[in-house]
Amino acid sequence: MAGLVVAFFVALAWSYAALWVGPRIGLVDMPGGTELKIHKQPTPLLGGVGVYAGIHSGLLVEDAFSGALFAGSSLVLLLGLADDRYDLSPRLRLVAEVAAAAVLVTLMDLGSVGASLFGLVLVVVAINAVNLLDGLDGLVGSVTLASAAGLAWASGQGLVAASLGAVLAGAIAGFLVLNRPKARIFLGDNGAYLIGLTLAYGALTATPAGIGPMLLIAAGVLGVFAIDLAVTILRRRLSGKALFAGDRSHIYDQLRDRGWSIPQIDLAAAAVQGLLVAVLVGFAATDPDWLGSVGLLAAVGVVSFGVVWRLGFVRP
Repeated sequence: MAGLVVAFFVALAWSYAALWVGPRIGLVDMPGGTELKIHKQPTPLLGGVGVYAGIHSGLLVEDAFSGALFAGSSLVLLLGLADDRYDLSPRLRLVAEVAAAAVLVTLMDLGSVGASLFGLVLVVVAINAVNLLDGLDGLVGSVTLASAAGLAWASGQGLVAASLGAVLAGAIAGFLVLNRPKARIFLGDNGAYLIGLTLAYGALTATPAGIGPMLLIAAGVLGVFAIDLAVTILRRRLSGKALFAGDRSHIYDQLRDRGWSIPQIDLAAAAVQGLLVAVLVGFAATDPDWLGSVGLLAAVGVVSFGVVWRLGFVRP
């Protein structure tokens, strides 16, 4: 609990400081210019720095500091800051993401080549999935709170490393004070990359009882992020658009077009994420074999795809 409190206040304090720092170092998202920028006023892009500081401060207080997480998260934070400032090319970003993921899984020593490759892919997918969902005030923060609660619950069941879920929840809550609609600070790519890597790290700390629990925990904490990623890739393929071309047709954008308010979307996304966490992480606690885990993931995937297709979110 002490780590959660420290993480909250460190992230909150930095969020207020970033309102002054951001404009002075040129890390501000200016409104207008493209259809992707729907905010009305210049907004600092430094939310990830506060979340980063909150996470590691909280872990230090809990005597749970991880050198692997510190190294990996430091690399993606710097990558995100460079991307926020200079708008790096997709190819360069991908290469840097793979390098950061390789550092993380190498320092974690997952025990086998197969587990390390799985970890590498998981980190890269998580980074991009979180980044894609970061398009509305409070959205990524709300979903991440549900994911952090899932990690905290899993740690209580002895499934993953303790403390990370609670500390992540505290840092995100501190950031959300100024990121709730109408946001005064944004995560920036630095924050999206950081959260993606941190969630993947949480899943990779799953107990070595088998690949089944690790798969389920990873799918649970990345639930809504992964669904939006899959829908975005499929929709862009069907419409003939480049996979890396930004647009305003994500599920949350379509909900806005249908008259939903931003707080309603945030709450709905967090509720769906909470449901996925309850189902997938809950089943992981039963220590299933890999076949049962894959079967459940397939069932959840089919149901999720059916729902988003039926509601018209996939069609070009």
